[in-house]
Amino acid sequence: MKRALLCCILVLNLWSAGDSLAFDNVVTHRNLTERATEYSNLAITAYLKDNLGFMNGADTLVGGRSITKWLQEGSFQEDEPACRASNHFHNPLRNWTESGMRDEPWFVSLRCILSDYPSSKIKSNVVWATGYTAPIADNAYKSSTGNTWIGEQRKSVLLC
Repeated sequence: MKRALLCCILVLNLWSAGDSLAFDNVVTHRNLTERATEYSNLAITAYLKDNLGFMNGADTLVGGRSITKWLQEGSFQEDEPACRASNHFHNPLRNWTESGMRDEPWFVSLRCILSDYPSSKIKSNVVWATGYTAPIADNAYKSSTGNTWIGEQRKSVLLC
């Protein structure tokens, strides 16, 4: 009887703790990006000033938003929809075509199966970001990853 009661209490605690999980794609990733921008401010400021001509560094306004706010928005959008985040991982011990996340929990795979990012299409973050399936030195083949921010669209954004 005590064991059953203890199990019920444990299940109720786990069930009610849903909002206390560390991951929150609305707040957490934006806050982490803001902190990363603050703590790497010297590198970011130097790059923005020296390479892009943004004299106010991360505080430079582009389209009415600071560079920091743009970075925060980008980090949020990279996790929207949530299944897209499966492309954020790279195992350097595997070939690039097999180096993406391979230990996705079954319930995440089930949730994402009908989305634009099913488990069968998960890419390593290196392949996802570049489109290359091997290092350039190995005569890499550039494939289509489904990432709309590669290639011409990305160049046009960077030129704005």
